[in-house]
Amino acid sequence: MKKNLMIIILGVLIVSSCHHNTSDSVVNITVDYTKTIEQSIAEGNYCDVNDRITDKNFPIYPEMIGKKVEISVKLFHFNHNMRDDSATYEINKAGYRPATLMELLAFCSHSDLRKNYNIVALGSVYRDTINGVNWKLYTSDYNTNHQRALGACGDSDWWCSKWYFLAVHK
Repeated sequence: MKKNLMIIILGVLIVSSCHHNTSDSVVNITVDYTKTIEQSIAEGNYCDVNDRITDKNFPIYPEMIGKKVEISVKLFHFNHNMRDDSATYEINKAGYRPATLMELLAFCSHSDLRKNYNIVALGSVYRDTINGVNWKLYTSDYNTNHQRALGACGDSDWWCSKWYFLAVHK
């Protein structure tokens, strides 16, 4: 009986740990594809930008260039460490898709939410053909003055529980 009770409790804990929580608000933003990535980064006043984040490595889809697009975005937060593919699965299941670099930059320029969270955008990935690393994008607090950095992570597909995932409503 005790063994069965322990199995049930363990099952409940596992299921509850897979639940995600999000910022409750959906934020409507405009993504300005009339600008280059470099122009959008400059407008964001980042105190540090990874040198891999360029128009060449993270190109804008050709059909988007020259447009301004309204989108609805939301931050997803998982209460545990999460792999890229698991986060993407949960985001898609909720009717969203991972945000791209330009969407992340637009969110950060339009929203005060960026000041409170470390945010990942899994919708843009740069494949380094020399060493085979997939670089993913994020923005985070850089120092105690709460200045923001724009970075690229290429050494892991795991994100610890402090990270939020920016997603766009489909």
